[in-house]
Amino acid sequence: MSDDRGLGRAIDEFLFQLLANGRMPSSVSSYARELDLLRRYLAGRPVGGITPSDVSRFLVSPPVRARRDGREKAVATLNRTKAVIRTFFAWCESTKRTDGNPAFLVKGSPCTPPIRYMTRSEVRRFLNEMRRSTHKLARRDFALFSTIVYTGLRLSEAARALWGDVDLRRRRLLVRLVKGGRQEMRHIPGRLLHILIALRRDVEDVIDLDRWPLFPSKGRDALSSRAVQYRFAFWLARSGIRQRMSVHSLRHTFATLLYRATGDLLLVNRALGHRDIRSTQRYAHVEDRRLVQALNRL
Repeated sequence: MSDDRGLGRAIDEFLFQLLANGRMPSSVSSYARELDLLRRYLAGRPVGGITPSDVSRFLVSPPVRARRDGREKAVATLNRTKAVIRTFFAWCESTKRTDGNPAFLVKGSPCTPPIRYMTRSEVRRFLNEMRRSTHKLARRDFALFSTIVYTGLRLSEAARALWGDVDLRRRRLLVRLVKGGRQEMRHIPGRLLHILIALRRDVEDVIDLDRWPLFPSKGRDALSSRAVQYRFAFWLARSGIRQRMSVHSLRHTFATLLYRATGDLLLVNRALGHRDIRSTQRYAHVEDRRLVQALNRL
């Protein structure tokens, strides 16, 4: 069988198609990691000869199910792998590399991971730790995490923001949305406005400021996602918050507190830039759980 019809060749061409369709390189890399497991498991197989049984055996194999330490992967992680496999084989079918879709039986498992977010008092404690610190990166980090908390940006959206995206006079922030490659304008609330005005004073002498990262690294490039996560973990520990969280928890915090203040899911949906209201409804469920807990205390 020619390698032109082999699985490895099909995966490579699929990844190139994702890039051509405008998917972010980070998303394509995520697809590549998942599909590399499939490539290794079915090494040398012609893609047209892969059966539903092959796919099922792959999805229950140790490389897919287990983490490096031997523990079972989270349901959400396994569902992501399944979604990648379904998308890949749907593409194979549409491009006539297979006669059918060998992943047509694959379905995700029910998964409702808890939303991790900060309370108002925890937000104050977290941000105040940076605001009062003399650490050399505290001023930048305070502005970075304040921006995420007060606008609900995703980590990648905040990290790639430039000064040219910020209109302090009109209190607007241009967001280059990672999902779907869209762009949206976000309102800069009053608390954040004062923080960004102070931050801008530090870069007034920069030439071509519009191209300058809003939150630069030590090398003056845009911060990497890993660096942002590291800085978040650093300040989380310094502020004494013990709950397990990631930077994305700040986006959850923004949405949860906004819904709690307004009770308006459509408003939260618009503030987050969600295309589907179902993505926003999870924040209503957080309030439902709080109601049940309150009733149980009666």
